[in-house]
Amino acid sequence: MINYKKFTYSFLLILALLIVFHFTVWNVYTKYVFPENFNIGDLGRMSYLKDSLSPRKNEFDLPKKHIEVYKWDGRPIDVLTLGDSFSNGGGNGKNTYYEDYIASINDFEVLNIKQLTSNDNYLNTIAVLNNSGFLKKTKVKYVLIESVEREAIRRFTMPTDLNLKMDDKDIEKKFQDSRNQFQGGPLAKETINSFISNLNVNAFKYNVLYNFKDNAYGSQVYKHTLKKDMFTAKAPNTLLTYKHDYKRLHFATKENVEILNKNFNKLADVLAKKGIKLYFMPAVDKYNLYSGFIEDNKYPKSTFFEYLRVLPKKYIFIDTKEILLEELKKDKKDIYYSDDTHWSYKASEAIFEKVKFD
Repeated sequence: MINYKKFTYSFLLILALLIVFHFTVWNVYTKYVFPENFNIGDLGRMSYLKDSLSPRKNEFDLPKKHIEVYKWDGRPIDVLTLGDSFSNGGGNGKNTYYEDYIASINDFEVLNIKQLTSNDNYLNTIAVLNNSGFLKKTKVKYVLIESVEREAIRRFTMPTDLNLKMDDKDIEKKFQDSRNQFQGGPLAKETINSFISNLNVNAFKYNVLYNFKDNAYGSQVYKHTLKKDMFTAKAPNTLLTYKHDYKRLHFATKENVEILNKNFNKLADVLAKKGIKLYFMPAVDKYNLYSGFIEDNKYPKSTFFEYLRVLPKKYIFIDTKEILLEELKKDKKDIYYSDDTHWSYKASEAIFEKVKFD
């Protein structure tokens, strides 16, 4: 009986300690990372560093919006866009679609489409739409392909088939199905049903470990100190970046960038025969953009944009690194969200105030 009582008391003590742990960590960290009524960036959700959070709601105040392909009503299109989460409102917040800036600044009809082919080579999707007659049907003048920098080499050096075709019914079905695709960043927003959760364990662990290393064990996020304040979060000089910004730096060799450029030139030639201009917008990685402002930066720097800038092009290259670096040098804050791999509306506005469609 005595052993039974000890076991019961021990069990109740452990249970009480667990409840206290979860209740405390939830109220100190986790509830701020997963709020009910605000969007938090993917890096914030992965790192649990609440001082870098930038809570925001989706709001739109531009005079003109783009059209998602499943809502297209057959009207003539000026610009067709295709890309990853940057092209699909992944950052959330104010005017989260850069396409709306294209539409508003130029008074254009802008149609955003989704990937059609099984691999991630957006060039193949444009080829399918060209060969199927979809581009002719839309009367599009400009095609803009976007890709986050860290994925660009993988996407655009893989085999490209500009003769690909697809049945019109299959294209239509894929476009209609695209309304159900999640277009967020590396980590989807989680639904929290109780303050007792394994999320609290991560929140406690990471907030301890980031005191000793810029990449806490098990985390996908790097934490750096900047030379000056560049965000409006509570930690204005803290930079959060995604681990793949570093892991994929070595892919951006001169040879690989030349292959990418060659593939875009080929597609540009094909589209030019239809009177369509091709634009390529690699979205500069957050680490790449801010790397020159990191205190005692021990990591290698990206050479992707530097290699690509000097190559001969038959398409229009949108140099997001150059444009956004100018904004940072003007001491503009929150060009990227402090807690996200995505840029903010300020970046979209700066880019498309400079990009000309003619």
